[in-house]
Order: sequence, then C-alpha cells, then structure tokens
Amino acid sequence: MNFVRYKPLILNYIKSEEYQLDCLHALEYFALSNKTVSTLLVKLLNILYDADILSEVVLIKWHNMEKEEEYKAIAKQVAPLIKWLEEAEEETSDEELGSD
Repeated sequence: MNFVRYKPLILNYIKSEEYQLDCLHALEYFALSNKTVSTLLVKLLNILYDADILSEVVLIKWHNMEKEEEYKAIAKQVAPLIKWLEEAEEETSDEELGSD
C-alpha cells in the first residue's frame, strides 16, 4: 500500500506523539482481533515509520510500555523492528559524538 499518497490525510489525525501512541494502541487492539492485521503488523509499522508518520522515539516508547497479558505476543512480534530502531538510534548517537 502506498501511504505516501495518503500521508497528508493521515498526518492530519496523527499530529503529535500522543496521537501516534493512540494510533499504535488502536493498531495493537485491532491486531488482536484480526489475524491479517496481526500478520502484517510489523510491515505496517515499518511502512508508517518509513513514511515519517510514526517516529522511532514513539515506537520505542510504545513498545516499552507496560502491557496486559494479551498484548505481550504483539510486543514480542514487533521486537525485531524495535531492536533495529534502537540500534539505529545508538549508531546515530555514536556518530554525532564522534563528529565533535
């Protein structure tokens, strides 16, 4: 799916970190009740991240939040994406420190 085409519309509703978290909670809830969404959740989050709709800071924050038992499987499912984001963030920090 090409989110770039819908990015202005989506960003009209997801304007702040709070709304990004709301979006992530909604996707998480929807993934519990819909097998297709559950299967595609990591890919969907990656697409939203690549389109600058969801930030890495918010994705990591959301993932690290306390989860009820039924949501722990989703947290485990998206863990590789979160690990990749954290490693990329660390590399960026290291590069910024090294350039001083």
